[in-house]
Amino acid sequence: MYNHTGLQGRLTADPELRHTPSGVAITSFRLASDTGRKTKDGQKITNFIDCVAWRAQAEFVSKYLTKGRLVLVEGELTSRNYEDKDGNHRKATEITVSSVHFCDSKKDGAGAGHQDTGGDFADYPDSSGGFTEVDDNEDLPF
Repeated sequence: MYNHTGLQGRLTADPELRHTPSGVAITSFRLASDTGRKTKDGQKITNFIDCVAWRAQAEFVSKYLTKGRLVLVEGELTSRNYEDKDGNHRKATEITVSSVHFCDSKKDGAGAGHQDTGGDFADYPDSSGGFTEVDDNEDLPF
């Protein structure tokens, strides 16, 4: 079976990092994603989607994402049943995150509810991946 989903949206709040009793990191967060449609009175229709990241991905999300950041989340759609504190049976549907991609710059995130602390990306790896730009005027080696 194939279960893969991608969603672009803004975080509605800072992610919540916690750990299982055995020490596995888990981070929960919610994305607001506009549908591109409007109601009859002209209001944008927005979906609010719960996401959960595990282990190293959970640590990454909790370290680098904040409220207002625009991200693309990839993962699988999962649903689970649980019992709330009042004993009612509930069902939750969420994205179990496999990867997160930034869709805004640090500066853009600051303008969208992101509080710039001045150094939260200091130890984030360079996004160039070690590639260097090739001068178009030179002969290419292939």
